[in-house]
Amino acid sequence: MSEDNENIVNNNESEVKQTTNNNGVNSNNTNDKKGFAIAALVLGILAIVLCCIWYVSIICGILALIFGIIGRKSSKKGMSIAGIVTGVIGIIITIVLYVGIVLLGLGIYNSALDSIDTLDDYSSSFDYDYDYDY
Repeated sequence: MSEDNENIVNNNESEVKQTTNNNGVNSNNTNDKKGFAIAALVLGILAIVLCCIWYVSIICGILALIFGIIGRKSSKKGMSIAGIVTGVIGIIITIVLYVGIVLLGLGIYNSALDSIDTLDDYSSSFDYDYDYDY
């Protein structure tokens, strides 16, 4: 029994030695990509939350897309895909929000101009030269 335990320990030590380099840093590339997957998800969420600030939301959404594409090769594949999706949703919400604001603003502006024009029409029809005799 003790020989089996020693063999298991020796096999585990050899596997650990194979995945680390001289500095003790893991040289496996999938662990390096986990940070990109996490960053993609965080930036995607920020893109959705900060959709009212268009210049922050667009930048966070684009970075979420880039980091999510890089992080797809990690073991956190689902997190990187979620980062890509939330980044795209954040960009779309921001664009729709600001297009709506521009169209609504143009509609309010045009209706204000129309109401001013109708006021001018009514005011020209009134005769203000009445002589009031009391």
